[in-house]
Amino acid sequence: MTDIPNNPPAYTYDPATQRYTATPETLARLRAEPVEPPTDDIPGLKRLGATPVPATGGRKNDAGKPPLSLIPRAALEAEAAVMGHGAKKYDSDQWRNGFAYRRLIDAAMRHLLAISDGEDRDPESGELHAAHVRCNMAFLIEQITYGTGTDDRFKRSMATEPEKHLGERVKELRGELGLSAFDLGRRLLISEGAVLAFEMTPTHAGLTHSAKSQLEAWIGTAEKYLDAQRKNADKEAPV
Repeated sequence: MTDIPNNPPAYTYDPATQRYTATPETLARLRAEPVEPPTDDIPGLKRLGATPVPATGGRKNDAGKPPLSLIPRAALEAEAAVMGHGAKKYDSDQWRNGFAYRRLIDAAMRHLLAISDGEDRDPESGELHAAHVRCNMAFLIEQITYGTGTDDRFKRSMATEPEKHLGERVKELRGELGLSAFDLGRRLLISEGAVLAFEMTPTHAGLTHSAKSQLEAWIGTAEKYLDAQRKNADKEAPV
């Protein structure tokens, strides 16, 4: 049987339902009493009904991950529509076989020129030219990221041997001196990426004139230092 309430005169008992019901006087008294809002039982937590939950919400370690929710939905849907058109025309995944980079760049540029001329939609697919641009660039990003397709772009960094030699010489000297790209960059007050970029493509490394000059000057200094080391070693060598 249900426990009898602490104040039986304030309640009436119904034998049929075996329930206690508050009398009109009790209900009136309860309605007249002010109701205090719930307070935090635990510092840093707040109530959600009767269950405390963290004030800052759940935790998730996703720092540094791309915020995909920032990409506009309309752009995603438009690009997907172009992909769907291509899947019907060719095959769903045939693009994964790879393309020459220039074909993708040329296709994107044709759609850009159409946009520049005031045309919004491609006459064949009926989809936005801008979505076709996104689609071609998506293929190119995939290929650059995973090393697929054929990189047939003209690269000016390969135009002259003297310029190419500068980057190779920095790499060779680092090896002889046992310096990492990070160590060299720290000594010259430039980034590790700047050193590596100079080694790969000295004419198009994206360096400031000052950084490039520092690396070229360092080549001369490093060569003189190594030359002096060799001469000292020759002097100390037994005859």
